[in-house]
Amino acid sequence: MRNVLLTLSLLILSATIVLAQRTVTGTVTSAEDGESVPGVNVVLKGTTTGTVTNIDGDYSLDVPSDGGTLVFSFIGFASQEIQIGNQNTINVTMAADVTQLGEVIVVGYGTTLKKEFTGSSASVSGEEITRMPIMSANQAIQGQAAGVFVGANSGTPGGGITVRVRGSTSIAASNDPLYIIDGVPVVSGDLSIEGFGGQETSALSALNPQDIASIEVLKDASSTAIYGARAANGVVIITTKRGKKSGGLDVSYNGYVGWSEATNVNDILTAQEWVDIMNEARTNDGLTPRTNAEWGWDGTTSTDWIKEVFRTGFLQEHQLSASGGGEKTRYYMSGSFRAEEGAMLGSDIERSTFRVNLDHNATEKLTLGTSISYSHQLNNRIQNDNNIGGILSASLLGQPILPVYTDETKTEYALGGFGGFLANPVQQALVPRYDDT
Repeated sequence: MRNVLLTLSLLILSATIVLAQRTVTGTVTSAEDGESVPGVNVVLKGTTTGTVTNIDGDYSLDVPSDGGTLVFSFIGFASQEIQIGNQNTINVTMAADVTQLGEVIVVGYGTTLKKEFTGSSASVSGEEITRMPIMSANQAIQGQAAGVFVGANSGTPGGGITVRVRGSTSIAASNDPLYIIDGVPVVSGDLSIEGFGGQETSALSALNPQDIASIEVLKDASSTAIYGARAANGVVIITTKRGKKSGGLDVSYNGYVGWSEATNVNDILTAQEWVDIMNEARTNDGLTPRTNAEWGWDGTTSTDWIKEVFRTGFLQEHQLSASGGGEKTRYYMSGSFRAEEGAMLGSDIERSTFRVNLDHNATEKLTLGTSISYSHQLNNRIQNDNNIGGILSASLLGQPILPVYTDETKTEYALGGFGGFLANPVQQALVPRYDDT
């Protein structure tokens, strides 16, 4: 009897669910020519319930009896949200979305509308850049522009960045694109290369990315021809923010903090494991195993050189800007400070920037403008960080039976035993190190 009652209850519940649904139908047409639009997504807002219009622009969708909101979306058309209410038939007319076609892009020594531009380019807006916790301006292009490769030469703060527009074009010459900041060509290469295996730095890291209004990447010959042979590898045009006719003062603060760590680091042998394996190797060679004293091990020291050279790096950045202006004069001012510790011991960078962009309409046909920027960058870099004889090699090959320091004051570093020409990796990281200002 209980089974019968349970079955009847389930049947009643199922019937109730069916009765709570109703079907909404309709046709989607284009506002431009009145033709039907196939492939339009019709989704009940807040759910995964949806359908797609057929070749005639018709759709049919089961919705709750209490209604809801239908969302109509299609590439090239402005999305629409329509309340269902008591309607069983909802016909929709969709208008073309021309917002992106009205974007202004910088080309050569002027600007043009995107819909009138026939060349090949890619754009990154200032709003997108503001949300990126990046050090250098060329990092903002990464993943944002088709046909543009952006790669880091090193994980050290302020390290060099490789940018390739449509691949490499020369075997011997430079393949870097030409960088233009506010109409002025700038050197995008390395500030310095010091020492055997010393890592390169990026000159563009001195520019505060938060001051950038837009970045345009010009990729084809017609767009870059105005710059001559220097633009053979493409052109990256960077435009900084300027004041607007707001009639008032706009003040903005942007700051964030973060941490960086090395991932997938290698596990190395403990001192006891190292001694056991070395003695096993001697046994396999027909030699007598050595004692701890013969290996030079005190029996207690066990140094994990990977953990000694890596750390959790702390990052903080703060920026304050003010902008405004009237009919005649407009201004933009900003100041920023960034401090970043690298994931590797001994690598860090500090950058302070200040910028003033001022524009004044002297007459209807004459506009005067000036851009003043100051940047101070202190970059502590590691010696031989990208070399076979550098820190990473020494930390992987270093003997765990050796201590980092040979005295309690931690001023004398343990020497030798790191594999041929390799030196104490902690010593390499801390003394001496490059101080580039």
